[in-house]
Amino acid sequence: MRKHARIVVPIAVVALFLFGGWTLRNKLAADRQGEWVRATRGDLVTGFEVIGTLASSASESLGPPQVEEVWNFKISRLAREGSEVKKGQPVLSFDTTELQRQLEEKTSEADEARKQIEKESNDLALQSKDERLRLSEAEATLKKSALKLEAPPDLIGIAERKAAEIDHAIAKREATAVKARLSALERAARARITLLESKRHEAEATATRTQQAIERMNVVATRDGTIVYTANRNGEKRKEGDSVWKAERVIEIPDLTRMKGEGEVDEVDAGRVKVRQRVSLRLDAHPDEEFGG
Repeated sequence: MRKHARIVVPIAVVALFLFGGWTLRNKLAADRQGEWVRATRGDLVTGFEVIGTLASSASESLGPPQVEEVWNFKISRLAREGSEVKKGQPVLSFDTTELQRQLEEKTSEADEARKQIEKESNDLALQSKDERLRLSEAEATLKKSALKLEAPPDLIGIAERKAAEIDHAIAKREATAVKARLSALERAARARITLLESKRHEAEATATRTQQAIERMNVVATRDGTIVYTANRNGEKRKEGDSVWKAERVIEIPDLTRMKGEGEVDEVDAGRVKVRQRVSLRLDAHPDEEFGG
């Protein structure tokens, strides 16, 4: 028995050593691979990778204001890209040099037309006053000659009556001529004043539109958000001093609280895509962080 015991003990020790080494190896391997979990029966979940871009699901694009007869705009001020802005805050401005010149020109035209209207009105008043004075004199002469002609023939001589008839005819023609001149004078003055009034109204209307256009050259944010510059067809982003066409967009203000991923699925995987499937997103800037959606 003692001999057998001496044999068994070493065998047991060796077996224990081997078992412990196997267990330690599995534990070290598990530590390297992660924790062990119990397998359960269920559906096999698979996925595929789509490369794309992350964009806001709600974004406002801003560019030049729609101003009549202005097609090209020069950027004079541009909010810094990536800066946070609030609704109503100025974010984009365009040069107003040409509009200011046009405003001064139309304002000057309106003032000049107003002065001309005042001068025409004063001249008409003076000329009308002179002509009305001549008309009064002619009418007085006409009335005096008419009274002489109404006198009985036995009270005035033939010569005096003949002279009265001549004076009456001259006064009548003078009164008619003065009335015609006065009417023509007033018509011509009214025509000139009407033309000047039209010019004044047109100049004032243009000046008003120009002033409104100048005010619209300062574009404000339509929402809270972050400034993002928009690239043109050549992939270039705008900067202060650049010229842009009236239909171009210069900046965007996306809502970064509502984002969406945009990418193209390969044709072989298209049949596996369904509405409301779970997706996970990883950004190039944060490859170790996963976002669900």
